[in-house]
This record gives sequence, C-alpha cells and structure tokens, in this order.
Amino acid sequence: MNTVKYRGFEIQIEPDEISLNPRKEFDNAGTMVCFHGQYDLGDSHSFSADNIKAELAEEFCPNLANTINYWNNDGYTRLAQKYSHDKAFRMVEAKIDKIAEKIIDRKAIVLPLYLYDHSGLTMRTGAPGWESNRFGFIYISREKAAIEWSDHPEFGTIEQRAIRCMEGEVQVYDYYLTGQVYGYMTKPVIANKKINDDDSCWGFFGGDHELSGLLECAKDAINGAIASYKKTAVAAALEDRRRRREMAAFMKNCWAY
Repeated sequence: MNTVKYRGFEIQIEPDEISLNPRKEFDNAGTMVCFHGQYDLGDSHSFSADNIKAELAEEFCPNLANTINYWNNDGYTRLAQKYSHDKAFRMVEAKIDKIAEKIIDRKAIVLPLYLYDHSGLTMRTGAPGWESNRFGFIYISREKAAIEWSDHPEFGTIEQRAIRCMEGEVQVYDYYLTGQVYGYMTKPVIANKKINDDDSCWGFFGGDHELSGLLECAKDAINGAIASYKKTAVAAALEDRRRRREMAAFMKNCWAY
C-alpha cells in the first residue's frame, strides 16, 4: 500500500483486485483481435488465424469472396498447368494476400499486437502494418475514424489520431493484464477527525497516479470535504452567535423589569 499525505488526510493507494476488463466493459474505438491457445484476450471475434487477412478484407468488401473463390479454383488450375502444384498454391496464396492487404489498407488502420508470456502477460503494439510474429492486431475502419476525428485538424491527421487512440487502448489493456489498476481510500488524521471524508474510488489504470487522475480525484474529494466542513462550521458558528445575542437581549429585557 502506498500512502500520500494531503491537507491533514492520508490517501491510501491500493491495487484494484476486481478491476473491470477494458475490452469487455469499456466503449473502445478500436477492435482488438487476438489469437492465443490458453487465454481469452482482446475482443470477441470470429476470425481464424490462418486466414485472417482475407476474412478481415471481406468485412470491408464482401464481393472479395468471389475473387478468392476464383483464385482457389479456376485461377489455381490455370497456374498448375504452368507450374508445380506447390508453386501454384503459393502463388495463389500470395495473390489473395496482396489483394486483401490492398483492401485493408484502403479501408482500415491496423496496428500489430505482440504478447510476452513470462511470469505474467504483457502486451504492446508496433508500427502500422502486418508483422509475421504478431499474435493479433487492433484496427479501426477509416470510415469510423473519419467520423470520430474529422474536427480539430490541429491535433494531427485522422490516421495519426486513430493510431494514438489505439495505442492508448493497448496501453490500458496492458495495465489490466499486468495488474496496474489501482484505487484509493481517504482517511483523516487525528487532527481532522471531525471532518467526515471516508471517500474511496477504484479503477485507475497505470502506476503513475498523477497521470491516471487518481491523486487529482482523491485531492478533489478531500478539498470538497474540507470546504463542506468549513461551510457547515461557519453556519453553526453564526447560528450560535445569533442564539447568544437573542439570549443576551432576553436577559437584558428580563432584568429591566
């Protein structure tokens, strides 16, 4: 447990043991597709690892199925008449991959995902594109990106902002996988026991508690509690003063008789 002192209070920071899965509970812009034999990672999907490019391309261009069907049948037969069956098969695979990649590049922004599994899971992403050693990818359609980030061009191009967003989603998910999700509880020290502020909040991602907003949230709660206490104390003091004046006036008038 990490403790931060602030204005006569202790902010007790602890790991969030029941943190929400950001891929299940959050409204994400990107779609995270992962393939792993042991773990259920990323978003739910129906893609197959062996045919991922073609399947993703078909999402954006359903007519691609006809082209793939041609190359898997008539196109392959024509190539097999000129080359060996193995070479014809490789040529068909390369052709379909090239067509699929062109469609995906035109229709989506894709980042590869890499997973390290050693005494725990950690995830990162890389430059846009397809990498052979990836275990998955995160993507967003260019159409959706244009809707999300069409304004404020001073913050970068639509693609740049979409990439930053997806990189942020991967970072948040990595915090979840590595147990870097925290919460806080505020406790007044002895001098401030009259101030009622047993506040708590959970679900802050990342070990930098300033950057995650945890400390800001905790300090705002403490500031609010102190301000509320002062307001109540001042009101009580004014009411006490009023009653004393009324009592003094009453006693004065009584003695006058």
